[in-house]
Amino acid sequence: MSILASFLASVSLVFGTLHFVRLRGWLNVMLLLVRVLPGALAPVWALCGLIAAALGWNSRRPLVAAGGLLGLAASGQYMARVGQVAAPYGIPRPAWPAAPPQVTRDIVIHTTVCPLPAGGGPRPIYADLWLPAQGVARSGVGVVYLHGSAWYLGDKGQMTDGLFRPIVAEGHVLLDLAYRMCPETDLRGMVADAQAAVAWLQDHAAELGVDPRHIVLSGTSAGGHIALLAAYTMDRPDLRAPELAGRDLAVAGVFTLSAPVHAGLMLEHNPGMIDSAHPRPGLAYDPLTDSDPLVPPGPAASLAEKKRWNLAQWRRVNGLLRDLLGGGPDEVPEMFALATVETHVRPDVPPTLLIQGDQDMLVPVKATRLLHQRLQVAGAAVSYLELPQTEHGFDLAFVPVSPPAQAALQAIRHFLAAISE
Repeated sequence: MSILASFLASVSLVFGTLHFVRLRGWLNVMLLLVRVLPGALAPVWALCGLIAAALGWNSRRPLVAAGGLLGLAASGQYMARVGQVAAPYGIPRPAWPAAPPQVTRDIVIHTTVCPLPAGGGPRPIYADLWLPAQGVARSGVGVVYLHGSAWYLGDKGQMTDGLFRPIVAEGHVLLDLAYRMCPETDLRGMVADAQAAVAWLQDHAAELGVDPRHIVLSGTSAGGHIALLAAYTMDRPDLRAPELAGRDLAVAGVFTLSAPVHAGLMLEHNPGMIDSAHPRPGLAYDPLTDSDPLVPPGPAASLAEKKRWNLAQWRRVNGLLRDLLGGGPDEVPEMFALATVETHVRPDVPPTLLIQGDQDMLVPVKATRLLHQRLQVAGAAVSYLELPQTEHGFDLAFVPVSPPAQAALQAIRHFLAAISE
């Protein structure tokens, strides 16, 4: 019993201490999971501390009892602080609905051209469609979601069930978009894909129970950045796919989690983002041959093909701003202005909800605070939830028990309920 008490006290104390540790820079990306766990499982660490304190006291081991109490206090104060900032949005409700949603995978919502050197063929843009369970009344709200990616990595449907299920349980329809990434396209192509997804949802609104006036863009990390730009630049014809020219693609709102909203501050926060990149243009270069191109794998690709593609992406991601924007701020100032959300702020931008942790190692929280202030000064409808002692990616881990994820979900519920009115 004393061994168990010591173990629980150590675990509680270690993860409780991590609430107070700040990291930054790309070298710490591999530690991201460790940094997410203190917040996501704070109730577990607090319970471990409580049990350790009780067992230590019962076995007359004061150091073990003290360690358990310190771990309990550290995680307890974290949960209290998160609850305090989330209080205006109401008390969080259980995250998992009783009935499972209806999910249709790999819908083709748009077709573009694959940029092969010798001339590319059709390039489908895929999405997963999430519908409320049978018997759940539709709210009329449609949500287009763009996954986190660093503009290079990941795919739709990765670690998002915990976020999607509670949203769809409210009667909302959700379209999870697998937008193109670098180096296949640049920022303009990603924004065009997001707008194409809005157009698809408009075109299918009647059959899905969506009010075309109540479509919302959303995203996590880089996906949130693209969502904001797409929502704020619907009047920019140069960002549209040609077949969507002249269409009214205005959205009813946009919400983001941990979005990098300022290109200059992002580069200041992570200077290595501009250092280097594969010198040849086009698609990712093949890790087996060191030559272009390696075509993005579709849904039917084998696991080996997908692993090969991911390796190619990882090899190039160190210079991502060159692929995303075409160069540094002195070389392409117009692209840095386009990528900075503040550039597009005006009083009539769609209602906006910004959510971020204040210990984000990848995305500078300073930029989100500045955007929030800029939107307020402009007279735009904006709400900002800043989660204390919380790291990047908090919305993707152990959502049903995670205090920061539950706080974010409650803010999103509140935001979407206002859209549906």
